[in-house]
Amino acid sequence: VDRYPGAKGYLKAHLHLGVARLEMKQAERALAPLKYYVNAAGKTPDGVIGRLELGRAYLAAGKKHEALLTAMELDRLTKLKSLGARRADALVFKSRALMALNRDSEARLALDAASKLASEPGAELATRGRTAETDLELKLR
Repeated sequence: VDRYPGAKGYLKAHLHLGVARLEMKQAERALAPLKYYVNAAGKTPDGVIGRLELGRAYLAAGKKHEALLTAMELDRLTKLKSLGARRADALVFKSRALMALNRDSEARLALDAASKLASEPGAELATRGRTAETDLELKLR
């Protein structure tokens, strides 16, 4: 990725590299390209997607507090009207980060808010699935 920094798609390559490493169970190695992507993408819809992936990497790497900080940042960002499309995803992730820290009552509040958003017309099916999966995990704890 770093070989051609001026190439078209250079920024997205960092996101894809980070996600690929995460999928290959290399969470620690996923962090650097995802951090780069998030810093470069800033407070944009792409930045929200990058933060969701970075948060997943933090959880997979066992960095629960960093995951929660990322979740809190996502919570703030997705309250902005321009970035609200990913609000339910941000709340589901916040719930997962809180669950990792054994803060289940707070996780339930975030998940209930996500469930409400995910049940609205036009919500993505994948978001509904992540919400239901997290709800089941929380109930089984």
